Amino acid sequence: GFVPGEGVGVFLLKPLEAAESDGDMVWAVIRGTAVAHAGRSENPLLPDTGGVSRVIRAALQDAGIEPEALSFIETSGTGTPFGDALEFRGIQGALQKTDGAGPPCGLGAVKTRIGNLEAAAGVGALVKTLLSIKHETIPGNLHFKRINPLIPISTTRFYLPAKTARWKTAGNPKRVGINACGIGGTNAHLIVEAPPERPETSGHKERPTPLLLCISAHTQAALRTLCTCYLAALESDLSLDPWDFCATHNTGRTHFPCGLAIVAEDRTELVTALREIDSSPEDQWKNLANVFRQNPLPAEQPGTDCNILSHLREQYRNTGESRPYRWKRPLAIVLLNEDSGPYETTLKQMGIHPDMVLRPTDDDLKKLLPQPRLCICLEQPSGSFAEAPFIHVSRTPDYAERVQVAAAVYAHCGPVDFESFYRETPFRKQPLPPYPY
Repeated sequence: GFVPGEGVGVFLLKPLEAAESDGDMVWAVIRGTAVAHAGRSENPLLPDTGGVSRVIRAALQDAGIEPEALSFIETSGTGTPFGDALEFRGIQGALQKTDGAGPPCGLGAVKTRIGNLEAAAGVGALVKTLLSIKHETIPGNLHFKRINPLIPISTTRFYLPAKTARWKTAGNPKRVGINACGIGGTNAHLIVEAPPERPETSGHKERPTPLLLCISAHTQAALRTLCTCYLAALESDLSLDPWDFCATHNTGRTHFPCGLAIVAEDRTELVTALREIDSSPEDQWKNLANVFRQNPLPAEQPGTDCNILSHLREQYRNTGESRPYRWKRPLAIVLLNEDSGPYETTLKQMGIHPDMVLRPTDDDLKKLLPQPRLCICLEQPSGSFAEAPFIHVSRTPDYAERVQVAAAVYAHCGPVDFESFYRETPFRKQPLPPYPY
């Protein structure tokens, strides 16, 4: 009978060509759809056999495939004796020849597991279908013990799986018809197909090293949990490409105040760093190998960098700016006596967009720097400028140096534009564990 449930599902729809071009992970391809109304009915709670058949045929025509191409039907399956029997006859009328011949086709209903989600019932069915395609598995119908006597399934091509089994299609694409029978006579049918093999991204096999993973969260506890989830994902699923995994995270996740950056040469180093984070106290993370964590210079540390910072602070204050002197974003300081073009290009390649670029005009300041160079300066949360670390960058840094600089900026609470960072190194998006709210 009717067992209510609650749920919500969200899907991102995108043209297949665009998804492949953007390196997206495609869960399934929508081959055909149809929506129709069965018309006047004596009982608005029961599906109309003819209406179900017509909407399935329309979806098949929209998909351009034959009925035999479907190897599984996710039914509306409300669990009512008459409703299920009427829906089955509608499916049978659309997908089976008169002699009952044809390849086997399984029937299932996610309602046996989550109940009837009413307005979201079709969403639940699609979620189950996508997971079935991904894992190449046909789930058994939970709580199924005996067939409804009003459903003559033994003489048809259809079967009801009682146990979960591997999905075999003899080399043909896995295709599923998702049937939905709404209250009042509305019928819908969606035909989805397993996605094509992901095309190789240009330069996919020649990836620059090292790997860069910049992880953040709202709290330290959530940051640790996220690192633990990433560790479990990389250890359990060896099909995950570590370079793609890191790039997917860096470009796709929102970045929060509590963060750290990991630089690793390969998957082994990345997993080792995550494992050490998982097992170490938070105050020791900054001391771990390959982990960049906020670790400012001593407030009173003497040296050229602090003298430079003192000059620049005074120079900035003399510009008449109205806002308080506070570096809320990385402040790139171009210290040179020549064209700044190469340095600005360097900044863009590293994904760093400064609030301002300062060039020294003070002769005393120029004396502090015998050679032109680029420095990135970040103010710390304490507001003490003497604690701000200087990150020195080569005129034409290679990829490894760009990674080191981005990691240092990120670890000291500076934002990095990862879209710019990966612009010249395409990647394929990977599935990520959910954020631990």
